[in-house]
Amino acid sequence: MITRKQIITLCILLTVCILTVRTDHKISESEIREIAYQYMSDHMKMTVTDWKNAKVEEDKTLYGGYLVSSHTDVMNLKDTDTYRVTFRTNDGSASGPIVVFVDQFSFSVVGVGLRD
Repeated sequence: MITRKQIITLCILLTVCILTVRTDHKISESEIREIAYQYMSDHMKMTVTDWKNAKVEEDKTLYGGYLVSSHTDVMNLKDTDTYRVTFRTNDGSASGPIVVFVDQFSFSVVGVGLRD
């Protein structure tokens, strides 16, 4: 029979393993920027100016959240750890920048910020 001490030890070991995996798997800002850029449609890419210098920021939205559009739905990113990649566009005064959100754990695109 498994004792309480063995269960606690197992939980501690699993926690250490999970934290180790999370901190060891980092990618560079340029890789995050590339992931975000490749996600965009050709039409969106045509409006982007100097994509290689897009701003990359870590983001955890705690309050209202960002509404983003994915391929299938519109969702709120409240309490989601993401990288926010902001691309300036040549139609910036009309619609604003294109903001792509990349998940900090899977490095997959969560969605694109809604624009005016």
